[in-house]
Amino acid sequence: MAEPAVIFFGPGGAMKARARRVPRAVTTCAIVLALSTAALLGGTADAASGGGMVVKPPPGAAQPPPGTGMGTQAALDDPRCDTDERYGAYGRWPEASIGSGPACVRPFEEGEDNGGATSRGVTEGSVKVVVVLPSDERAKAQEATAPPRRRGDQSIGSWGDMTHDYLAAYLPFYETWGRDLDVTLYQSTGIDETAQRADATAILAEKPFAVINFDTYGLDTLVTTIAQSKTLVHSYAASPKETIAQAPYRWGGNDPDAAAVNAAELLGEQFSGKKAEYAGDALQSTTRKLGVVMIEDVIDQSLFEEVLADHGGQKPAVYSTYVGSGGALGDPTTAQQEAPVMVQRMKDAGVTTVVLFTDRAMNAALMEQATAQDWYPEWFMTGSGYYDLAALAVGLPEVQSEHAFGISIFGPYFAFPPEIDQLIGADGAYNWFWGEGNGTTSGVAGSGVVWLMNGLHHAGPNLTPKTFRQGLFAMPAEGGAKNDNPLVGLTGYGKTTGLPYDAYIPGPADFAPFWMDPYQKAISPGVEREVDHASWYIDGGKRYGIGDWPKKLPYFDKSKAVYQLTEYPASLPTPTAAPVCAAGQCPSSGATITAGAPGNRFTLDASLGSQAAAS
Repeated sequence: MAEPAVIFFGPGGAMKARARRVPRAVTTCAIVLALSTAALLGGTADAASGGGMVVKPPPGAAQPPPGTGMGTQAALDDPRCDTDERYGAYGRWPEASIGSGPACVRPFEEGEDNGGATSRGVTEGSVKVVVVLPSDERAKAQEATAPPRRRGDQSIGSWGDMTHDYLAAYLPFYETWGRDLDVTLYQSTGIDETAQRADATAILAEKPFAVINFDTYGLDTLVTTIAQSKTLVHSYAASPKETIAQAPYRWGGNDPDAAAVNAAELLGEQFSGKKAEYAGDALQSTTRKLGVVMIEDVIDQSLFEEVLADHGGQKPAVYSTYVGSGGALGDPTTAQQEAPVMVQRMKDAGVTTVVLFTDRAMNAALMEQATAQDWYPEWFMTGSGYYDLAALAVGLPEVQSEHAFGISIFGPYFAFPPEIDQLIGADGAYNWFWGEGNGTTSGVAGSGVVWLMNGLHHAGPNLTPKTFRQGLFAMPAEGGAKNDNPLVGLTGYGKTTGLPYDAYIPGPADFAPFWMDPYQKAISPGVEREVDHASWYIDGGKRYGIGDWPKKLPYFDKSKAVYQLTEYPASLPTPTAAPVCAAGQCPSSGATITAGAPGNRFTLDASLGSQAAAS
């Protein structure tokens, strides 16, 4: 699984760069009357529909676990619940801004029975979580992408401090049903198989309910072993096929099959049977023939071909696979060794269009070798592996990358105004809890932390791996095409995003059509600095998902595209700050808890949770 330059949080979270989660509305908080709420949300008073639910689950969403009260009048009438059509069927609790948190659940009363020891790692008073931190060697490698940083001076911080500060900052926005977070930090001893197996044994000896792996290398052996023990585990090393095979225990952060099915649909709808008009002069009059280069087992090849055929596309003429490095940058040595043969095979087969499920190193080697062989095909980018980030495209051969286009998980750069910037993403949560400039954060943490908190919140008091899954599958999808939001991708679990399989990886499940421009300087999303490369996004970064791709998109027409946005999208309501945390509940309002991990084992009190009160 590719090592990310930025990380997409799951539903209920945000990304502090290009794709931050933007709250969808401004509202005055109020307790909504029973009849008016049901009418407003289009529900029915059918008690048999799920423990007194007054609204129906959205399309694709599972029935919520009964103990959560999601969709019931009790949840909708809670003062924390912001409700109108802009917040979805279940309403939403606030995070740092109104209506930007998880789905509303029923009030959990002090002293109420939560079922006690409902699963391994769960007691009446706590949930055991182990967080895997990268080894010293891997931590150094991750400094190039998303290291832990102290927010005060942006210096490199510790992974343990970051873990503590992230969990503490997000805990107030989620219900843990009376249970504290009992956290153990475990540093990986290495990436070789022997080390991973030993680490898995040591971690399982802690008998955790859930494990979060922060090493973006993936640690596939460790993760597979933990899932085999029927323990929940979140990691970047997970394909949809792997998560489904180890369901409901294995979860991931980036879904290459979402890229595969969306790319297949667009290729079939717009490009199949037509001339390779975006290739070099020698190929432009040739009918398109596809060649695929992919990291070994990175996508479900049969699913890709099935969707391609369903939309009128022909089976690729050539597949070339290679062993990936586990990172977005790739292994230049491997790429240089294998690219010559790959390019020769595709050129000999008459390929006009190269479809890439690759990494940056392989893309560079393929393009260099194509130039050496006087071959100038179309390069179709699929939005997998983060290589579509403008900062990672710098240095690709210009004569080749000017023919590169496709779909991207990213979108046009936008410099958020300070009044919005301080409310969204991880910085919003940190400002709300720790106070501005305090705490240690990292983009790597977001996906796993928000997965855990959403899972606990939406599972209800009867916490088991199965209710954890059911709760996540019950969450409505959000963002991207669903909300006409070019700043964040569509995210969701289960069938909520329309993907043709159960998603244990939240997304993004939609993509923005774009093309590469090696001759234009631009600020790159994700790293927020100017680079010698731009990505042009069609129609202001409009995003499309499975089933929605048009038959024609105006690629390479700058009059219909942008590489950055200069104004906050008119389709998005301006975020409004949530009330400050209750006095004495967090450092920004006088509590004595301090930033930074107190050690390799610490407890975060459940009383920090559920404090995001309505105004």
